[in-house]
Amino acid sequence: MFFGIRKKILLSGVLTIIVTISLMSVIFIYNLIEFHKNNSKLEINLVHSNLTHNFEAYTNKVHSTADILSKDEKLLANLTLIKNYSHIYNINFQDIYQNITSDLLILSQVINSDFMVILDSSGVLVSFYKSQKMNQKTQPCVGYSLQNNDSTIIYTKDISSNTFNLKTDKTNEVDFFTKYINSNQHQDIAIVHYNSEIFLNIQHTIYDANNTKLGTIAMVKLIDQEFLQSLNTNDSIHLLAKSKNLLYALSDELQNSTALIQASLLQDLEKLVINNKELFIVTHNLLKDFDITYMMSFEQLDQEIDSLKKSTIFSMLIIFLIIIPLGYLFVKKYINNPIEKLLDDIKNFKHKNHFFNNNEKLNDEFGTFQKVFYDMTNTLLNKETELYLKSQEQKLANKELENIVSQLKAYQIALDETSIVSKSDLEGKITYVNTQLCVKTGYTKEELIGKPHSIFKHPDTPKEEFVKLWRSVTKGEIYKGIIKNKTKDGKGYYVKTTIVPIFDNNNSIKEYIAVRNDITDIMKAKQELEDSYYTDILTKLPNRNKLIIDIEKIQDAKLILLNIDSFKEINDFYGHSTGDEILILIGQKIKTYFDTIAKIYKMPSDEYALMFDNSVHLDNDIKKELSKFIEEISDTYFSINNIDITVNLTAGLALSSLNNEVLKDADIALKTAKKLGIVMVEFDESIQTEANQYKNNILWAHKLKAAIKDDRIVPYYQPIYNNQTQKIEKYEVLMRLIEDNRPISPWFFLDIAKKTKLYKKLTKIMIEKSFEYFSDKDYEFSINLTAEDIESSEIKEFIINKLKQYPNIVDKIVFEIVESEGFKDFDNVIEFIKEAKINGCKIAIDDFGTGYSNFEYLLKLKADYVKIDGSLIKHINQDKNAFEVVKIIVQFAKSQNMRTIAEFVSNKEIQDMIYELGVDYSQGYFIAEPNPEIIS
Repeated sequence: MFFGIRKKILLSGVLTIIVTISLMSVIFIYNLIEFHKNNSKLEINLVHSNLTHNFEAYTNKVHSTADILSKDEKLLANLTLIKNYSHIYNINFQDIYQNITSDLLILSQVINSDFMVILDSSGVLVSFYKSQKMNQKTQPCVGYSLQNNDSTIIYTKDISSNTFNLKTDKTNEVDFFTKYINSNQHQDIAIVHYNSEIFLNIQHTIYDANNTKLGTIAMVKLIDQEFLQSLNTNDSIHLLAKSKNLLYALSDELQNSTALIQASLLQDLEKLVINNKELFIVTHNLLKDFDITYMMSFEQLDQEIDSLKKSTIFSMLIIFLIIIPLGYLFVKKYINNPIEKLLDDIKNFKHKNHFFNNNEKLNDEFGTFQKVFYDMTNTLLNKETELYLKSQEQKLANKELENIVSQLKAYQIALDETSIVSKSDLEGKITYVNTQLCVKTGYTKEELIGKPHSIFKHPDTPKEEFVKLWRSVTKGEIYKGIIKNKTKDGKGYYVKTTIVPIFDNNNSIKEYIAVRNDITDIMKAKQELEDSYYTDILTKLPNRNKLIIDIEKIQDAKLILLNIDSFKEINDFYGHSTGDEILILIGQKIKTYFDTIAKIYKMPSDEYALMFDNSVHLDNDIKKELSKFIEEISDTYFSINNIDITVNLTAGLALSSLNNEVLKDADIALKTAKKLGIVMVEFDESIQTEANQYKNNILWAHKLKAAIKDDRIVPYYQPIYNNQTQKIEKYEVLMRLIEDNRPISPWFFLDIAKKTKLYKKLTKIMIEKSFEYFSDKDYEFSINLTAEDIESSEIKEFIINKLKQYPNIVDKIVFEIVESEGFKDFDNVIEFIKEAKINGCKIAIDDFGTGYSNFEYLLKLKADYVKIDGSLIKHINQDKNAFEVVKIIVQFAKSQNMRTIAEFVSNKEIQDMIYELGVDYSQGYFIAEPNPEIIS
């Protein structure tokens, strides 16, 4: 008994675990390395076999679809008419050709071809279809041709339009492929070289019931990276199309390595290093004169092998140091000790009931169990009756349990149909999977049962997430989160996961159930949205949002802003599509030139940005390269739609600015360069003053917008005093911005308002508030209007509407027109005055006597009031010439029945002189200051 079966099992189990884990680890690593060394060609051959199969499936689909169309009775009838009667030129075949074109358009929607053509029995063009790729990136189109004596007339239309347009010249593609098809009548499928690209040509001859040739239909597919990738099922392998030792259809990732790849293929190398990545090269023939080259990287697999070696050694150490001692203690405590106690209980039971035989010697525990079983049989028979009664009770309980189980099965069916479900034991090994999980991952149930859940682990999911997961469920808590898993073929997908611990009767965790919902489409849409936020849609370059983030990451960044000169003229003259093409081409030029030394960004409108790392590039080197590039661009002709266009660039540089100021400084430098007409300006202290002015303008623009939003643009009212009646009879409405409970004169912000296009809003606010204020008051009031106001149809319409809204103020309102120098069209001013007077309003000429104002101007405007400029009034008591000028103005105004108003009357001496000269009204601080309310 000292070395009984229990200890033998314990010892054998421990040794078996150690040997098994060690052997499995060594064999697994060895096999993985051998697979890496010996089976790379096999994997590529499998990919090629699959690509060949998909390629054949595509060509078979094209043939079968074309065969169906070629048997179409309507098409056969139309081609028969063309064959028999096309030599008669006075017959109109236009409807027939349009019908054939419609059939070809239907075929284009079934077959993913880039170019299709139908020829008649003589090889003459009947109809054609061009996809967006063949139509210079514009709308796909269809067309047909009519023969008229010795000339050919082409009709084309976009597939989205309803009308064919006449086009007398053949397109290059139609002419080329028509000649090619006629010269290769016996080739059903072939590779065609055209315009530096290769195409797959599949043609099908059309016969009538008598096996007479009626025509030919040909389908042409551009062999590019997009087409090859649609046939490929392994994203980790690069596909390169090769024909006549020339490379076509390279992926964007390999475009910059074309020369290196071409040289490697000519030398028949099996491996190639690109961007520090080792690529395995194999070339297979797909068609005559057409090969596919496969390039496969094993970088990730090498990293996994190294990681696996380290983790295996570490795991074995854990097994030796932790798992085995703990396992031994566990077995001893929970298996060995209970069995010994059970044996003691059995022996005591037998002893008390006189069944124990001291002379009988047992070999081991199993012998004891066997003897006890026979001894206890009689006792169990006595319990049978008691158990029968209990069984009846149990049947009732079972029936109730069946109902519960039935409901649970219904819940399980609902869950299995809508979610991805699995169960696992406490070690994370899979014990159950539903059909949805198998469909999603590509595994069978047999392949998954017993495997760890890490079989679905995708390397993109952070390890911290799994630590959080296990910490939650092992504590008996429910885990909820979003995890990226992978399918059997390595493709990633996102699931919203809920893992629930299941407890037994002792409140101990016995297993885990995981319910997942596929949210891959949601995560993909989220990622696409994030990508679009940081990428310019037109040029595919990083945008301003990405630049702002990158500036924060680079210490002491150097920034250059490039602007296309007179780009608006290019858009206006050549059209926005040409302008867009210029933006794309300039972006490509910048990227080609600076990509290795700077990060390139597309800014809003017609600007680009270049950001340099201060630790690598010297200022003088940057300036030299920039000057060289700008000169190169100015000498470059961009050919777009057979039009040669040249552009010039202007640059603003910020090479020594703080990171949080670099974008603003570069922008100021660029604006300075544009203003001075200089090709390149670097931001420094010499333009700091302009920067401060720019900052001040921005500050006031913000203040204005906030004041408009908060309703802090208000009218103040300054009284106008009648010198004859010695009463206040009128008020001038003056604009004020309220800030910190104090009024600010428009002198500080009016110019900024005009630059920021807020001026019209200010004018509308003054009109609205003053009309409402004086609607119930018996005073005349005047509002200033500038050239911008009178020449604005929007403001004039606003005034007319307000006059209709407040009809009782038309005889109170006076519009003060400021000077004449700002008016572009003087007739427009006269027209406004006529319309205002028709509505019952009065007109005043403001600031008369200085600047460009003259008496001829006064006669033309036929004003009701003349406001004498304050610069004359405030010096009238000191300047004799000012006195004489005011005297002449007053005399002239009286002769024309115009009343006069003196501004800037600041003291009694000036007021007395004004009264002596016969001025009708006085206005100024001597009378009263402007106030938010009128003087009652």
